[in-house]
Amino acid sequence: MTASVNWDEIVKSLGPRLYRYFAASLSDSVADDLTQDTLLRTVRKYQDGQIDLSRGTIDMFAFGVAKNIRFEHFKQLRAWDSFEESPEMQSPSPSAFDQLNEHEQTHRLKRSIQQLSSMQQEVLMLTIDQELTMAQIAQILNIPEGTVKSHHHRARQELQRMLEI
Repeated sequence: MTASVNWDEIVKSLGPRLYRYFAASLSDSVADDLTQDTLLRTVRKYQDGQIDLSRGTIDMFAFGVAKNIRFEHFKQLRAWDSFEESPEMQSPSPSAFDQLNEHEQTHRLKRSIQQLSSMQQEVLMLTIDQELTMAQIAQILNIPEGTVKSHHHRARQELQRMLEI
């Protein structure tokens, strides 16, 4: 640990991004809990010397931790392979997307994201607000960058189809 880290600033900037990552496919209260767990594990791993800043940023490491925590959560629900088993995963409303109010649009988008494959969800959540690059996501998921781009493209196509945009 040669560099000093301002954890207050990291939590302020990273916390909302992690929350959006979890909230896109989980309830708000679960997203809150998993965000806090991710931040705590990241701080502990940094303090234990398990984060090598020469290999990536703390943000990248935190999203890798978040991916593992998300996996653990779905594994506990025994719903990782079949998201339909989760009570949070219901079909989107059949009404036209553009006729819905903002709250309903957000809800429908969230439900549509939940219908994507687990890998498409991961890639899409890691690119929300263009916070992580395709190269960073490839490193986090330990897959080729071209594969990340393919999953991202297919996820966007599928969302467009589901939302009738």
